[in-house]
Amino acid sequence: YAKEQDQKIGLQGTKSIGKVFYFPDVMELYEADMLVRLKNHRSNSEHGRKLSPGTFKKDMIHINKHITPFFEKMAIKKIKPSTILNFQDETQTKLKPQTVNQVVNCLGRILSFCVRRELIETNPCREIKPLPELEVLTKRTPTLDEVRLVLKNCRKDWHEAIIRLCAETGCRISEALGLEWTHIRNDIIFIKQSAVKQEVGPTKTRSSKRKVMVSPEMALLLKTMRLKGNTKFVFVNSRDGLLTASDVARQALDPACERA
Repeated sequence: YAKEQDQKIGLQGTKSIGKVFYFPDVMELYEADMLVRLKNHRSNSEHGRKLSPGTFKKDMIHINKHITPFFEKMAIKKIKPSTILNFQDETQTKLKPQTVNQVVNCLGRILSFCVRRELIETNPCREIKPLPELEVLTKRTPTLDEVRLVLKNCRKDWHEAIIRLCAETGCRISEALGLEWTHIRNDIIFIKQSAVKQEVGPTKTRSSKRKVMVSPEMALLLKTMRLKGNTKFVFVNSRDGLLTASDVARQALDPACERA
């Protein structure tokens, strides 16, 4: 597909000599490259570069909402470090420094793609320093008593179940959200897949596929939930659709922590 697009916009052979390429010309190719990497991730391919669905969606938001509106009328070779600085300054008026840095990093990957395609010689983003980020609260591991207090203040079975599952086993939230009832055998849980932003795919690494043992309390809680519902996945929303990590934080974890 990428080769076909190359030919359409003249990136192959002598056709590209002296041609001026604008930002939208290369974005179609870059998005095609992203889709190939996304496909590799979904199929868990052993070959080729991969891109997770979560990163793909986040980058597309950055591209469509911030990057393309600023650069869409610019020729690729006219993008200089001073242009990136202007973009950084403008974006900073609308977003937090942490998010601005993510957007500029996304732009940097696009321009690195242009370097590999020999549309530009160097990546102007390399000359730009990231913005100082706002200080965030230092993370710490809660004590066992604190975890018990949070579990005690859960209002629904699934709230307690997903918090207890992650606390007991150390599984990622994406692995918990990708858990199906067929993956549970009494007190043994088989981690086979993950769910990121309501899209099911492979685990983060091949070694992440594993089986873990849960406590009798956890096993009993899951059995109770199983009797109440008839869904494919263990943790679902009110419409029997997949939950997201932000759903769990907003509906289950944060309220329980506040009450605790």
